Amino acid sequence: MAQNKYSHAPPVVGIVLLCLPLIYLGSYLCLVCPAYSHHPFLGEINYRGKWRGAARFYWPLEHIDRQLRPDFWSPYADEEMLTIDFDD
Repeated sequence: MAQNKYSHAPPVVGIVLLCLPLIYLGSYLCLVCPAYSHHPFLGEINYRGKWRGAARFYWPLEHIDRQLRPDFWSPYADEEMLTIDFDD
């Protein structure tokens, strides 16, 4: 009987490595919420769950996000989205 010398490990490792950036981005989008709460010692916390390391872990994505979506990060973004202009 001939033995198969093909290993399935490299394609599986490759797929996992390709999925890691998507998981990182998805978890950032699920957790980010500008000025989510105010902690007396930490200041504003922009992530749900109040994990202290999130600001450092997601810093690169937050920096890009602040440039791509400045309205989302403005202090009154939620109020602006909820206001309706009836002066048409």
